[in-house]
Amino acid sequence: MLQGLLGLTLLINAACAESWFVTDWRKQAAAGDANAQWQLGLALANGRGVEKNDREAVQWIRKAAEQGNASSQFSLGLMYSTGIGVTKDLKETLRWYRLSAAQGDVYALNSLAAMYASGTGVPQNKTEALKCYRLSAEQGEITAQVNLGAAYARGDGVPQNLSEAYLWWQIASDLGNETAAKNLKVIKKLMTAEQITEATRLARAQLKKLPSK
Repeated sequence: MLQGLLGLTLLINAACAESWFVTDWRKQAAAGDANAQWQLGLALANGRGVEKNDREAVQWIRKAAEQGNASSQFSLGLMYSTGIGVTKDLKETLRWYRLSAAQGDVYALNSLAAMYASGTGVPQNKTEALKCYRLSAEQGEITAQVNLGAAYARGDGVPQNLSEAYLWWQIASDLGNETAAKNLKVIKKLMTAEQITEATRLARAQLKKLPSK
């Protein structure tokens, strides 16, 4: 009983804290703070500390995006991609992803790469996809690392290179990605011991270059 009451108390306290943050973000957002506008938009989109409201979420995220906030630009692109709070529009998705990616946002780079790779909303361009995947992967975005490894494993838009695929999957695996870990088990069977040793060495070196979180 005591444990249950304690858990309930913690949930109530957490909800109160979320509500307080939303109130504070509203004040800052109204004053034009782009980051607060983005945070408020995310809270509204997820119903955290406030009633879920996708349309209002889009309004605040758009305000931040129009001020040049890279995270908001990616979020707005994602909303256009999924049709959350807006009519689905891949042209708008591409526009906002590009703006965000130009500022180095790793999630926008990975999402933009996926669009180029599949030809979704843009002419298919495997070279551009690989470029965006690499830029994102080198900054530590795990999904991009998995995708980059897959491109090298398949020879998709680049000559097949199992060692390079192993390198990026090893990094993603070290960062906790289960898909990469499973892929490593498969690709190991196709590589020599020397290739694995060298790819592992290069992966460790690349891992040290990643930006610290």
